[in-house]
Amino acid sequence: MFGSAILRALAKIVGFEVGGCLTRSTLEQILRKIPDSLYELICQLGEDHAGMRTRYSHWGYRWAEELEALTAGENQVTLKEQRIALTSFARARKMRNVVTSASLAVGET
Repeated sequence: MFGSAILRALAKIVGFEVGGCLTRSTLEQILRKIPDSLYELICQLGEDHAGMRTRYSHWGYRWAEELEALTAGENQVTLKEQRIALTSFARARKMRNVVTSASLAVGET
């Protein structure tokens, strides 16, 4: 059974259920639902190329679509409207006690 600290940590993860298949509209829904805090967005960003498709096709991930969803203009507007800042894990560690609006820590260490 998970301890309460682990459950609290898991509650700060968003996108896990759509990892590898994140679309613009799904990302917008996630961004509009999360309350102020620090979150990790689970996503599989990348460029779609033959080597990746050959090696990992059994995963069914759509790396380029997830990258496009995160960088799409309308989601940039949603980020601004919701006062969400994209950050790195390194920067998030420094600001962990001073988060005043929702932040998503994505991929960077």
